[in-house]
Amino acid sequence: MYKGFLYLLVAITFILPDTCFSQEITDPCVKEGYNRGMQSFNGSDYEKAIYWFKKAAGCPAAKPGEKSIVNEKIDLSYRKILEMDLESASEAYNRTEYDQAIEYYKKAKSNPQSSSLLKDSADRRITQSLLNKFLLAASREKREGNYLAAIRRYTSALYFSVLDDETKQINLDIAECEMRIDLEKANNALNAKDYQTALQYYLDIKASLAYDRVDQGYIESKMDICKDAINKPPDIEMVYVQGGTFQMGSNEGESNEEPVHKVTVSSFYIGKYEVTQKQWKDVMKFNPSSFSGCDSCPVESVSWNDVQEFIRKLNEKSGKNYKLPTEAEWEFAARGGNKSRRYAYAGSNNTGDVAWYYGNSNSKTHPVRLKAPNELGICDMSGNVWEWCADWYADDYYNNSPLNKPENKVQGSAHVCRGGSWLDEPAACRVASRNRFSPDSQRSFVGFRLFRME
Repeated sequence: MYKGFLYLLVAITFILPDTCFSQEITDPCVKEGYNRGMQSFNGSDYEKAIYWFKKAAGCPAAKPGEKSIVNEKIDLSYRKILEMDLESASEAYNRTEYDQAIEYYKKAKSNPQSSSLLKDSADRRITQSLLNKFLLAASREKREGNYLAAIRRYTSALYFSVLDDETKQINLDIAECEMRIDLEKANNALNAKDYQTALQYYLDIKASLAYDRVDQGYIESKMDICKDAINKPPDIEMVYVQGGTFQMGSNEGESNEEPVHKVTVSSFYIGKYEVTQKQWKDVMKFNPSSFSGCDSCPVESVSWNDVQEFIRKLNEKSGKNYKLPTEAEWEFAARGGNKSRRYAYAGSNNTGDVAWYYGNSNSKTHPVRLKAPNELGICDMSGNVWEWCADWYADDYYNNSPLNKPENKVQGSAHVCRGGSWLDEPAACRVASRNRFSPDSQRSFVGFRLFRME
């Protein structure tokens, strides 16, 4: 239909005037050019015909009547070329060979016999060809799953879209490609068990303009998986410690470890490992650690107050009653409980066997469970990070410590930390070593482990 319209434009614009082509051409130069031009014209070689007709018209002795005859033939040749270019453009367009169609339309526009009306029509057809070219390429990229490339093609197509419905459709196609990219990211995050990230991607998909182009039941089911996983409390592996009586403290360390005194504790459970960065993130949804990027490393840079908030949220999720151990419970577990072999460190007399300390840590934390456990199977109670305890700290607390289940509840300026860290010398990693920090202190060498009563 469009092809016929262009031909109609040509017909309306180029009605040939009646010219007496039978007038005799007498000038030899004109006659030669004219005859050669007619041979090319009759052979449909209109470009060559124009060349010869122009030579004839330029002969020095050409008469006005002869020039008029030749110029008519030049115009007619241009019209023939115009018709051929429009036909070729239309055929290329119908074959979806839009680059070729554009070249023919541009050539038709530059034709001396092209009218303003035809030029406007050719411009519109060029615009439509460019639009279709990008839409075709975008559709192919989308079909092959190359969504970023498809978005680039659709975005280019927008420049040539003039109809509102057309623009709306292109924007929907772009939204679908963006949604497909988010879907791939969501599924990758889900497979990596990064449920919070996956859920955010699924929510973005649900808010997409193109949401009706995806299996909505599939998206909802994936969101349910993420929500269940996010709301599920982290697995905290605990070790049972049977209650007993032991000699707490040391007469061979710092003065705050004295005097050695008898203490009795009830049975309890204590974390087999320090609380990890992943476990913290599962509950708190952020990672405060200075040595972040290691899910299995102990969380650190958490204050005593931060830990209380973590425990509150964890207890809400799990329905259990986690808390921090007292320093008496911590030391009993670190010494190996009733199975104690009275090692200086938690599980060995050799620091490097059981602890990450300044001599082997490379100035950073390390994943839990890499070092040998103690007699109860508990890891990292020496080194890696200092561990918060429930007690308020007092230098002379051991002088007044009760025999049964001691815990210093008298408020002071700092809470007890035990176990030493990656930053410390071996002496600080002994099971009897005591340290303290203010409740709001956040240090890259301080973390914690959890405690729960039997």
